[in-house]
Amino acid sequence: MKKFKTVNGDCCRLALTSGHVYFIDTEWKDLPAMAHSAAYAQGCISEDMVTGDSKVGLTTEVLSNMKEVEMEKRIIRDAIQKAIDTNDLEFFKKDGDPSLMKLNQAIGRSVEKNLVKDVWGTMTSSRDIDLEDEV
Repeated sequence: MKKFKTVNGDCCRLALTSGHVYFIDTEWKDLPAMAHSAAYAQGCISEDMVTGDSKVGLTTEVLSNMKEVEMEKRIIRDAIQKAIDTNDLEFFKKDGDPSLMKLNQAIGRSVEKNLVKDVWGTMTSSRDIDLEDEV
């Protein structure tokens, strides 16, 4: 097992196709090998990336990858928000989640399903909080 954590301060949800779900935050957490690629895709770092004699920190390549993931999430969030703002009901599946096919069409290329789930989870949880405050 490797230990992973986020570096941007946010909690990260990893949902694997096997049904396993992991939550990663700023504290090191052991993850089984099957979850490593999903953690890296979400922009998490592993302990072996930052350990060593000098404790140097993150490499430029890792930081670049993390920025790309954050940019991808922003693009996904903007596309979903546009569908909400325009009341595009066809954009969403019967269960209320965004349609991956419609999202890919809106963005003009394929996006990773786990990133869509992470963005949608963040958007819906923040909306629930806003609704409770208004009541």
